[in-house]
Amino acid sequence: MLLFDWDVHHGNGTQAIFEEDPRVLYMSLHRFTDDGSFFPGTGDADDVGEGDGEGFSVNVPWRDRGLGAEDYQAAFEHVLMPIARSFAPELVLVSAGFDAAIGDPIGGMKLSPAAYAHMTSELLGLADSKMVVTLEGGYRPDAVALCAEAVVRSLLGEKVPPPKVRKHCKASTADTLERVAEVQRQYWPCLREAGAKERLQEFLDRTRQQAQSDSNNSNSGSADTCGVSVQASVGDSTVSSRPGTMPKRGGGHAQSAVVARGGGLSRMGPVADMPSPWGARRARSQPPNMAA
Repeated sequence: MLLFDWDVHHGNGTQAIFEEDPRVLYMSLHRFTDDGSFFPGTGDADDVGEGDGEGFSVNVPWRDRGLGAEDYQAAFEHVLMPIARSFAPELVLVSAGFDAAIGDPIGGMKLSPAAYAHMTSELLGLADSKMVVTLEGGYRPDAVALCAEAVVRSLLGEKVPPPKVRKHCKASTADTLERVAEVQRQYWPCLREAGAKERLQEFLDRTRQQAQSDSNNSNSGSADTCGVSVQASVGDSTVSSRPGTMPKRGGGHAQSAVVARGGGLSRMGPVADMPSPWGARRARSQPPNMAA
């Protein structure tokens, strides 16, 4: 079984249950800080399992916030899917937390509904599409609803358009994937193949060169848009990216999203273009004010 965890927090309890079992491949993409300040503070790249299960835990510890579809896609392409295909699971179980969604006040990431649909589509290519998706966390109810709907649409076989992406990944993403691949090569021959190593190195070089070029050409400082309020139409609802706001409901129709600025799933996508409300003025441990 492949147990795939895309919740923004490391699934330390889940990994602890299976970390000695070679029949279960555990994979997790999550935020991580060396000082342990982002909960739970576990799941570094060298946390690979124990005993007979050594090498069957694959952790991708993001050391940056604001990562989006392009960063997750790179992890899928260069590390996760090659290992998953080599493992050849008979069942895929997804721990589907949506706190890495754009607009979530805790996760601080920028995954759109289309990004979650795309990850689901990728995983459906394993285990003859035998997949169980279990809903976990998420601190922005309207974003959770949109992302969960996108995943269900993908499970039902709806065509998944590619999510909107930045020009390139962040430099920190290159650093993380280089380290994860280095650790996992000792367990997975697919990562030691010449072609795989060349493709990864090309990605690393390109990403770092582009990041350096952006840094050299930037005169305006950070392009972070934290705290900016943006509204988009969601069926008969209005969703604001400002933390602590809830959709204004109209009639009781089934929710369907209207693409505000292109991209996203069919009848979905407004969250894809929202800037993150993550900001220093909001305490990291505080959920949004749902009473607002």
